[in-house]
Amino acid sequence: MKNSDKLLFVVALLACVGGCVAYALLSPQSAKPNKVTAKTLKGAEIATWTANGEPQNAATVWTAPAPDAVEGWNYDLFSAPEISWDSKQKKYFAKELPPPPEEVFGLTLKSLSHPKFRLVINSYSAGKEPVPESTAPGRYAAVLNIADISGGNPKSKFVNFGSREMLPITLDDNTVDGVRVVRLVPEKPVTIEGTGAKLKEFRITQQMSSSGFSKKYSAVVIDESGRTPREFTIGVAPVQDKNRTEAVFTDGVSEWLYSETRVPGRKDVVREIASRSSSSEPFKFVENGKEIRIGEEVFRIKGLDISAQEATIEKQSSEVDKKTKAPKTTERVLSPER
Repeated sequence: MKNSDKLLFVVALLACVGGCVAYALLSPQSAKPNKVTAKTLKGAEIATWTANGEPQNAATVWTAPAPDAVEGWNYDLFSAPEISWDSKQKKYFAKELPPPPEEVFGLTLKSLSHPKFRLVINSYSAGKEPVPESTAPGRYAAVLNIADISGGNPKSKFVNFGSREMLPITLDDNTVDGVRVVRLVPEKPVTIEGTGAKLKEFRITQQMSSSGFSKKYSAVVIDESGRTPREFTIGVAPVQDKNRTEAVFTDGVSEWLYSETRVPGRKDVVREIASRSSSSEPFKFVENGKEIRIGEEVFRIKGLDISAQEATIEKQSSEVDKKTKAPKTTERVLSPER
C-alpha cells in the first residue's frame, strides 16, 4: 500500500469514529430531561419551553366556551358547529352567537314602485254635451282643464278648443253597442303649456247600463318630458305608469332616483340617474346609466324586483383587493325600511 493510500485510510477512519461519537452524544435518547420546578398550576397558567430548552412560566388566556340558552355552557370540542347564513352580509355565522353588526353599506332604499303619471283631467266645460257647439269651422265652444300633480300643489293648464290659436279640430261622433264616443282630434298634437306634453285627442264616452247613465272623460297625450316621447291615456284619476320603474335611494345626505323606462314597440330600456338634496325639491337629471357615484364609491344597480320590494346593489369601494388587485366589491339586497 502506498503512503498516500495509508494517509487517506487514516483520515477516513478518524472521520467515521468522530461521526459515531457525535451521534452518541447528541441523540435524543441520550439527552437528559430538564427538571421543571414543581408548581401548583392555577387556572390556565402552564409551563412552556423556550427556544433554548429552558422552562418558562407563562399565562395563556383560553377563549370562553360559547353559551347555550338551554344547556348552559358548551364544552363540546369535537362536534361540528351549527352555522347560519346571513343573506344581507353574504356570510356564515355560528348560530349560538349573535351575528356581528353589519358594516355600513352607504346606501338605503326608500321606495320602489311604478310611478303615477303626473297629468290628470281636472275638468271639462262646454255649452252642449256630448257634442259641443261649433263656433267656426274646426272650432268648438269647449275648454279642457288638465292639471299637473307632480309637485306639492297641482298646476292647471287650459286647452281652448274654440281659440284662434287652436289648430283645426276634427269631431267624430260614433255609437257602437250602446256606447257613444265623441272625439275631438286636433289636426296635429297641441302643446299643453308648461307640462312638457301635447294633446293628441280628447274623448267623451257615454253609456247607459242597468245602474244608470254614465259619462267619462279621457285624453290621449304625448309625454315629451323624458328622453323618449311616450303616449298616455289619462282620465280624472291618476294612471299608473307600468312601463316605468323608479327606485329612490338615500345616503343620509342626498336622495338618488334610479329609473328604468321601457318604450312600447322598442326593446331598449332607458336608464337614468337623478338626485336632489332635499325631499321638497324636484329631482335633477345627473346621467344616463345605472351607477350612483358617491365620493370614491360606486353603487351599481344590478336588479329591481317590485313584487318582492328588493333592489340588488353592488358596491365598488376605493380599496383594492390584495389578491386580485381590483377594487373591492360588496353585493347587498336592499328593501324599504318599514
